[in-house]
Amino acid sequence: MKNSTFIKTLCLGLISLLSLTVAHAQENITTLIKAGAADVSTLTAAYIGPIAKGFGAGMNGGWYHTAKPHGLARFDVTLSINAATIPDADKVFDASKLVFQNLTLANNANNANNVGQTFAGSSSIGSNNAVFQVNGTSPFTNADTVFSSFGAPAGYGAGYSGAPTVQLAVGLLKNTELMIRYCPTYNVANYGKIGLVGLGIKHSLKQWIPFVNKLPFDLSAYAGFTRFNISSNLSLAPDTNIRKTGKETLLFDNQVFAMTTTAQTYGLILSKKVLMITAYVGLNYQASSTTIELNGNYPLTTYEDRPTDDNYLKKVTDVLTNPVNINVDGANGATATVGGRFKFLFLTVNASKTFGKYPLTSVGLGFNLDLK
Repeated sequence: MKNSTFIKTLCLGLISLLSLTVAHAQENITTLIKAGAADVSTLTAAYIGPIAKGFGAGMNGGWYHTAKPHGLARFDVTLSINAATIPDADKVFDASKLVFQNLTLANNANNANNVGQTFAGSSSIGSNNAVFQVNGTSPFTNADTVFSSFGAPAGYGAGYSGAPTVQLAVGLLKNTELMIRYCPTYNVANYGKIGLVGLGIKHSLKQWIPFVNKLPFDLSAYAGFTRFNISSNLSLAPDTNIRKTGKETLLFDNQVFAMTTTAQTYGLILSKKVLMITAYVGLNYQASSTTIELNGNYPLTTYEDRPTDDNYLKKVTDVLTNPVNINVDGANGATATVGGRFKFLFLTVNASKTFGKYPLTSVGLGFNLDLK
């Protein structure tokens, strides 16, 4: 029971670090619903893509802080904070380079005025902010017209993304270490549901290499897989009370934002311990993928263009059902890690820097029951 309470406390701490950014993302993604069914996914991918890449990079961080596996039945529990830096180039997007079906840009003649902030971009909207126009056929003139317009949303103002992790590592036979990340799915008031599970393994290579096995350092291979999911209820109300015919019975109380990230990494670790200090380097390959969904019914204001309808030529609320289901690939590729760990009795403190497309800084605090 005490262990369950401890795990829940750590998991609730995890969501407290993520909740503000996720809530902000949800708010601005619902703004993009105005783009309509044909283009909302394109805008959502441009807006949320960089933060999803950073989040995937963060999930791949913190797996190791030494190349030496635990002895049999020895273990450690480590809480790590893994923060990926978003490159400046990914803090904005050029709206003129996106391919739309129904949207046009109000300032299409001036590309300098078609800048959109991504979620990692500035929280202030400048004069060059992109303005999108929703186009369609006017029921009044039967010609192409602009139904409405909206500006690209602001960013969160934080050029980083990442994820905290809680990890248990335990020693097995043959200098092998099993690593487990786990946070059962909890329903947290005001934020929604969150859950995490991960599995990794570390194995000493040094023991199998003649002559090298006598040298005073440690060399291991590792692999890790993490899956994280979060979902939250949304509330986007219609602009008008008139419903499009045939949509009157549909409710807007089933709106859900859902995000699932899967991340995997593997590579080599080399470390050297001197007294209480362990220095380590790693060569890694990382990959991640994030699925973002808006499920449920969402209102979209349009004109009724069917002459036989009682609401002909009036503004009505149409309904978009499950309008977004996109997949964002992470900052995949080779990375290199440099770090150090300080161990005093059973307490460990570690920090590392991972160099790659999205540079990652990891810091950790752990309880280590291994005298080696």
